[in-house]
Amino acid sequence: MEKIFKYVSLNKTLILLITIGIFLLSYLFVLNIPKKTHNIAINKGIKGEAASGKLSPTPAPQEHTVIPTNIIIATGVYNYLGAKTSISIQFPESGGRVAGNATDECNGSVTGVYDGKESINGNATGTCKIFNNNLPSQASYGGIVQKDQKKIVVNFQGTSESYSHKGAVTLYFK
Repeated sequence: MEKIFKYVSLNKTLILLITIGIFLLSYLFVLNIPKKTHNIAINKGIKGEAASGKLSPTPAPQEHTVIPTNIIIATGVYNYLGAKTSISIQFPESGGRVAGNATDECNGSVTGVYDGKESINGNATGTCKIFNNNLPSQASYGGIVQKDQKKIVVNFQGTSESYSHKGAVTLYFK
């Protein structure tokens, strides 16, 4: 008799699981069925061509992203007391937003502005490993883009808690 109860209990569990599975599949199926659209013109009492449904729907406006074709990508490595930080930035040759990152001893993002002539400046934020501790850090920088020599000489001043450091790094581009 005990085996029969276990068998019935097992069947009830299986039936419950199958029912839940069917319900979930049905629900997912219903979510993926395209909904019918209503003719708003008729519902709003609009007359004429719009009410007849002869007008085709206006496509949604699309965002157009302008990607500059002449991007400068500059990279370099800053060494200080045996610790190195690799830096990579990019910006439009004609001027605009600077974006990049720092990796290795210091990790974070670099942002700024290039004037399109020779001046570049901005900030970097992230963390730097100081005495084996990753500390929140920030730096401000300014530099000169030397297009003819394919390099950027960058001077910076960084701080991390009670530590501060001034330095310079040269970034090169093609």
